[in-house]
Amino acid sequence: MAAESVRPVRDRCAAAGIPFLFKQWGGRTRNAGGRLLDGRTWDEMPGGWTPAGRRARVSS
Repeated sequence: MAAESVRPVRDRCAAAGIPFLFKQWGGRTRNAGGRLLDGRTWDEMPGGWTPAGRRARVSS
């Protein structure tokens, strides 16, 4: 994957206020290709998301 393919997606997300997650460049493991895009790790997630992939419960 080329950075030129990822940057427009990131930029469109930023312009629309949508969280952007860049998981990895590729390879069999997360560390094989690295996770940096333009010197930053992009770990933005929608509100209420948890690492287990479930929505966080909100107490009322």
